[in-house]
Amino acid sequence: LTERKRTLNIIFCFVMNSCLIDNMHQNYDVKKLDIPRFAPFIAAGYFVTNSDFLRDVPYDPFLPYIFMGEEIIMSARLWTSGYDIFSPSDTIVSHVYVREHQPKFWEIIRRVFGSGVHNPLQALILERVKYLVGYPEAARDEIREKSILTAVEQYGLGNVRSLVEYLDMAGLDMGRKETVPTGWCHKGVPPKGFEKHVSLYT
Repeated sequence: LTERKRTLNIIFCFVMNSCLIDNMHQNYDVKKLDIPRFAPFIAAGYFVTNSDFLRDVPYDPFLPYIFMGEEIIMSARLWTSGYDIFSPSDTIVSHVYVREHQPKFWEIIRRVFGSGVHNPLQALILERVKYLVGYPEAARDEIREKSILTAVEQYGLGNVRSLVEYLDMAGLDMGRKETVPTGWCHKGVPPKGFEKHVSLYT
């Protein structure tokens, strides 16, 4: 890893357990801040950073047509690779999540491969994501289709921070499949281990 500072500026449209929730009309913040704040997740639909991140965390070609699971796997990979995640203090952009009567990405799979492919493909993709983020039922010895682990070291987690640290920071308990209140997110303070930045939050 290089010595350059790794910082992502993140824009959330809607992410559970985030510090900033945008419903396209207004923001609901427990503590309004004028500066970007730490955040536990990126929004896959829109995030801003220098393109150098692709050298450290390249997109995983073994997750084609990923939808469910994209935010958590990219957030975990970026964070464990040493990137800090922030959300802006103001809404900069948003999108209409439900677009009735408009084409959807999963329709491409049906057009290219035919009917009945989307759900089995998504099941394989999710198994790879679950393995990487530590679901017990997706441990290496539990996975039946070993091909989903192809190049998993190359496109897996980073080695700057651990997955356990990420899950703790984000408030995720994979064993119980629960979110755990982090405290820091809703109090408007930095997460544990980043207390040196507390002066920015006052």
